[in-house]
Amino acid sequence: MKKVTLLSILISLVLSLSLFLLARPTLVSALVDVTAGTVGIFETETQVDKKGFRQIVMRDQNGSVFFITSDNFTHDNPTSSKRNIVWMGQERSTWDIFLYNVDSDKTVKLTTTGNNVNPQITGSSVVWEGLRDGVWQIFMFDGMKIHQITKDANPKQDVRLSETMIVYSQKENEVWNVYTYDIATKITLKVTDQDSNRIISINENLVTWETSNDYENSIVEYNLMTKTYKKIDKNGEKDKIVGIDTSLIEATNANSEQDNNSLEPESISEKDILEELDIEEVIQSPETPESTPSYTPENIMDLEDVQESTNSAN
Repeated sequence: MKKVTLLSILISLVLSLSLFLLARPTLVSALVDVTAGTVGIFETETQVDKKGFRQIVMRDQNGSVFFITSDNFTHDNPTSSKRNIVWMGQERSTWDIFLYNVDSDKTVKLTTTGNNVNPQITGSSVVWEGLRDGVWQIFMFDGMKIHQITKDANPKQDVRLSETMIVYSQKENEVWNVYTYDIATKITLKVTDQDSNRIISINENLVTWETSNDYENSIVEYNLMTKTYKKIDKNGEKDKIVGIDTSLIEATNANSEQDNNSLEPESISEKDILEELDIEEVIQSPETPESTPSYTPENIMDLEDVQESTNSAN
């Protein structure tokens, strides 16, 4: 009786082990998909690999890291929305924009020419700044096609994106103004006319920016629906701003032809680029008099010359 029982137990163990080995790849795959692919439980960041190149990674809620890239060039500035991640990579001597979908595990290169930086994403729509003919312009990928949103002679920075609106800062006469672009109507509005203003964020119908003059710096909140302005103090309190002449707000049709030769292109300084990408130090390259921005000390040697992005319209 004991021999029969031991034999039965042994057979059961062998069968169980065989089933586990057969099912293990599926189980592991399922666990990886659940961990890395579920919305809201991963963050994007960069890590330097063993070859010294900065790569894009996802980190889940347990701290596990999943490498999205493994190329022999540097990637940086990742941001995500839902199941999509976008970043800039230096495959050429300048930067390009890449889009990755978690579900399909596929990466699409959105740009192949010019210098392209500061990608932002909402859903499957992506915006970024691209240098064309010496001027920084705004581009958008709507999930199907790429559109050039701006074409005039004034440089743009600080692009941000919501589901319905694109906002950015534009340099005019050595000061910055805030513009909004309605994706559905393709109408561009200039919403500032005083001081110098740099975009901070857009959250649904609220756009915030920092405004500065010779006397003070302050944060302004603009409501896209009510077209009202409020100043935010250090305690987060909001007061309606008095004195902005809203009659000077300009509306233009983004589809209309603009005379690119009507104005001399404004220049974006090295300081402008560093402020936008939140870079504190500049490393001099031995190969060029241009300055190369360094995102972190550990990847100084990874970044090649980015001449156009640090001295854009000279």
